[in-house]
Amino acid sequence: MTAIRSPNLRAGAPAVAPRRLARLGRALAAVGFGATLAAQAATVPPGWSCATSFVETAQPLLVRSALVLNAKEHLVAVRQQLFRTGAQRVATMRPLLDLGSNDDIAFLVPVAGGRCAVGALRSGKVLLVDPVAGHVGTFAGVPNAFDAAALGADLLVTANPMWPQAGAHSGVWLVGPGRLPREVLALVGPSAPLAVRANGDLVVGELGPTVPPPPGAIRLLQIPANRVSAALAGATLSMADVTAIGTGYTGLFDLAVDDQGRLHATDPTSSVVVHTAPGGLSPVGTTLDVGPGRFALTLHYQPHGSAPFRGFQPADAAPALGVGTSDFATRYEWRQLRSARPHATVPTGTRVPVGPFSVDVTGAPPLGLGFAFASLPGSGPETLVATVNGTPLWLALPLATTFLVADTALDAAGAANFALWNPGSAPGRVDLQVVAMDALGAGDVGSAAVIRLDLLP
Repeated sequence: MTAIRSPNLRAGAPAVAPRRLARLGRALAAVGFGATLAAQAATVPPGWSCATSFVETAQPLLVRSALVLNAKEHLVAVRQQLFRTGAQRVATMRPLLDLGSNDDIAFLVPVAGGRCAVGALRSGKVLLVDPVAGHVGTFAGVPNAFDAAALGADLLVTANPMWPQAGAHSGVWLVGPGRLPREVLALVGPSAPLAVRANGDLVVGELGPTVPPPPGAIRLLQIPANRVSAALAGATLSMADVTAIGTGYTGLFDLAVDDQGRLHATDPTSSVVVHTAPGGLSPVGTTLDVGPGRFALTLHYQPHGSAPFRGFQPADAAPALGVGTSDFATRYEWRQLRSARPHATVPTGTRVPVGPFSVDVTGAPPLGLGFAFASLPGSGPETLVATVNGTPLWLALPLATTFLVADTALDAAGAANFALWNPGSAPGRVDLQVVAMDALGAGDVGSAAVIRLDLLP
């Protein structure tokens, strides 16, 4: 989900811009960041790419988050205003929604019908927004909200509505059209993110009573779908309903669940997005590093196409993970992490004279194996032809006329060179496609786009 948060105000307190700016200014000075900090490139694991789709340099400190609408547009929350914009916001642009100067946007999450729900931090109300029509509805929520996840027409919201009164605590609240807001789970410590798995299980962070949390104190709690359904029907949840607990987080700012059942998590003091194993709750690897001097903030998983959220898949058929990142001084960016398939080229061109020629491959699984397949003309739309440890292999070559022409080992960078030969005895067009896979059985497999060769006599 995509939620809006002040990175140094985890309890969900009403935002006071001068205080926030002062605190962030002191924090930036303490770590040595200056106003001239340049944009830094992300570091992505093999089989992935990361591109920036939105940039804000005018008011980077006030950008809360973004949602991708289509290939060219975003919904972007800038303090109390919501904009529909392209790759960069224009100063004269009119907002799609304005909460007024006495409020701030607390969360921004997609809901059914192509709409999004916008939570007001101070008043607590939730506004339904249509990207074209603007504000189309309102229902009661809770003040000091931190994060939200959609469950049909309803929302589960983490909030600390009584803060800073004595005895105030964070919790998970159920809100929705026609509902009276109700706390369904009490939590300890400042508000934290939450997510709902595809099977309906609720995962919510608990930061603990100490601020900032000591190392290892942050937990992820999982509550099964049947107990969540009971809460929707009127029950109240407790720690007795928690069936699994995850640890290993130094900080916790946002959560997203992908189609593999992995949780992705950010820490507002870190540039690294981490992920769990499928179905897991504790971090086991790095999803993305947004770069030195930057911090990974809000997340939004974007389902798309028929390929899974795995590396080396065709990007136009695979989901993406949106990541909001800022240096808190000069630049806010919304980046999209996508799968990147191997790339194959013929350095000397696709009109191939008689004799030796090569096909170079890059972006394949490191230390894996590469295979070059060829076919008579007739390649079509790519189709799923096999799975390797659950990962799909896509080919555009017609299997009935496809044959293996070469194989080779890939180096540590995932690159290789196929040494091929045009004998000149059968001139004409040949379609060639390279397949690469991990040699260690991790399930990484991908194919490069088809190369159409003209073999000269």
